[in-house]
Amino acid sequence: MLKQAIHWWQRQTMAKQEANAEMLREGALQELFALRRSLELSLAADPSEAAERQLCWLSSLSQISLSLDQLKQTLHPAYISDSLPLALQSRVERWRRQMPQTQFSLTIPPIWPVNCSYGNWLLLTVLDEMMLFLEPYLIAGATIALGLEHHLLMQKLTINLVNASLNGALLGSATTLEHLKTIFEELVTGEWSSQLENEQVLWHLHWPPRLP
Repeated sequence: MLKQAIHWWQRQTMAKQEANAEMLREGALQELFALRRSLELSLAADPSEAAERQLCWLSSLSQISLSLDQLKQTLHPAYISDSLPLALQSRVERWRRQMPQTQFSLTIPPIWPVNCSYGNWLLLTVLDEMMLFLEPYLIAGATIALGLEHHLLMQKLTINLVNASLNGALLGSATTLEHLKTIFEELVTGEWSSQLENEQVLWHLHWPPRLP
């Protein structure tokens, strides 16, 4: 099961990275071409239109900066080496933009120890795949509440999903969730459990603290 899950993980991660890189590359190239074309046309344009052209250039440059920032976040998520709570906050903001029909909330402790950046990356990548799987089942008004806890010998993340078109059969038999559970338990050396009550699904993820 572990070997199968790891192969699935590798395929998913590589395919996603390639797709994201190509999308960001194409977007940046298109914006650069449009900016160059605007500059070329400005050479022969009426000077009275200079202010309007400058606004267009600034907009293009902003789009390029955004694309490059998204590429940076894909290759190296924000705060991944500094703080898991901050990295998770940044991730939640990204999910809000990707899934505007869903309400997200996050509770984090005031103090968090220094963690292994690789362990943080593993956890966030598992959560990214989980959200990608859940997205088609999130109806308008669905809420996802995440709570991060730290104890002396254990760290915990609780994910509470309310008002989604999920059912017990799907929750128990979904191959993607089973693979993610295996990856988390084996690579993060943690425990993953879930429960379903009416329209509420609750996941509990526990793992031991990892030192840098």
